[in-house]
Amino acid sequence: MIGIRGLRRKASYLEKSGKLAFSSRRKTFGIRLNPDVYRAFKLLCDASGYKKVNEAVEKIMIKCIESESLGLEPKGGYNRMASRLFQWERIKRKLRERGVKI
Repeated sequence: MIGIRGLRRKASYLEKSGKLAFSSRRKTFGIRLNPDVYRAFKLLCDASGYKKVNEAVEKIMIKCIESESLGLEPKGGYNRMASRLFQWERIKRKLRERGVKI
C-alpha cells in the first residue's frame, strides 16, 4: 500500500510529466443496449477512428458532465416513447439505404 508521501510523489510526477489523468485503473460497467443501436454506434465509432466503443462513450460522458446536460428530452410518457421508436425506425431505414445489414 502506498502511503501519503508516495501518493504525493506520484501525483507530483504525473503533473510534471503532463500525464495527469483521472485514473489509470478501469472498472467494468455493464450497460444493456439494443443490439441494433450498438451496431449502429459501433459503425459511427469506426468511421470516426475510434477502435473501441468505450473510448467514444467516455468522451461523450465527459462532454455531458462539463455541459451539465445530457442533451436529451426528459424521460417519460408514451408520446416520447413513440417518438423515439419513430426516430429509431428512421435510423434503421437510413442505415439500410447505405447498405448496412441490420
